[in-house]
Amino acid sequence: MERGRLISLRSRISRGEVRQVIDELIRSEPSEFPEEILSDLLNIFSSHEEFYLGFDVAMALVLKTHDERIYRAVKKRSSIFQNPDTLCRLLQVGIPDFRIEQKIADYVLRTRLEPTGMVEMSLKALREHGSIDVLDTLLAIEFEFFSEYKLAQILKESETSWAEGVVRDYKIQIGDLLRDTIRAVRERQSKARNDWGDAVVATVTSVDPLAGFSKHRESADKQLRQGDPDASLNYIRKALEALLKAVIKSEGIQPRDKAPIDQFLLSQLIGVLMDKKNERRPDKYIAEYIENLQKKSTFGSHDQPVAQGETVPNDVMVAGLLEELDKCGKYFRHYMSDKNAGEIRQ
Repeated sequence: MERGRLISLRSRISRGEVRQVIDELIRSEPSEFPEEILSDLLNIFSSHEEFYLGFDVAMALVLKTHDERIYRAVKKRSSIFQNPDTLCRLLQVGIPDFRIEQKIADYVLRTRLEPTGMVEMSLKALREHGSIDVLDTLLAIEFEFFSEYKLAQILKESETSWAEGVVRDYKIQIGDLLRDTIRAVRERQSKARNDWGDAVVATVTSVDPLAGFSKHRESADKQLRQGDPDASLNYIRKALEALLKAVIKSEGIQPRDKAPIDQFLLSQLIGVLMDKKNERRPDKYIAEYIENLQKKSTFGSHDQPVAQGETVPNDVMVAGLLEELDKCGKYFRHYMSDKNAGEIRQ
């Protein structure tokens, strides 16, 4: 940048023409943000608490400068985290702040059924650039969206009104894209970069290794009380999966398949736990409970058709499965704490 232009721009900043100068420099090609200009802007941002930038200007400034100091300053002076389009752009250019992809995933979780185009854009951004650290939120979205996705697939060939068809096709499209995104994130296995993000303060807390199991167990009970045994079966299966994953991880059991435990299906988890190489295989009666839970919960989890002679899940059957699930949970709490699991047979 010419010396005269640099002095002129710095003078205008000092006279309060900050936004005008930013707009002018953003539109310039190539980038014209010398260190003196950046320093002046940072001084303005730090000394004027009321200074505020629109999310579009804030994003353009970050993309133009690609400077960590500017990014940290403008995210406090703008609504940059409230706009999914802005967040996707920042993720695509590689701004190393995990909060960006976290906010994108949270947006999809909240508004996944709104056909605005933003959900599709957000999932595509996560599919191409999301880290493994956002996988849990994606799995939560898949779990909550599963029943609507499956119903839309079943009704795909049915005659419906134009409006109903649009909604149905949208749900199928988003469901397919969500599964593609989860698959891509799992295959990439990239860790989140947080170089420009806020530091995470580590705290020592008492973490229940079976918290996931307990959460799904409570949801199963709630769904049963609300008169939806099929939904309860879904949560029973999720609870059993969470329980077995926690046990395998806690005990350090090494599966023959080297894939991450979180990717294992329920049948694979059971195989790992019951493997003859596992010297602490669970008692036979627990194995029978697990086998029964796996078989009976399959109906609710996968919406399989009812075979001839097979009864539809009802309140009494599901209540019995919850009792078996509770016995498994109690057994494995003792198992993981190295107590005598045989004490809890009754």
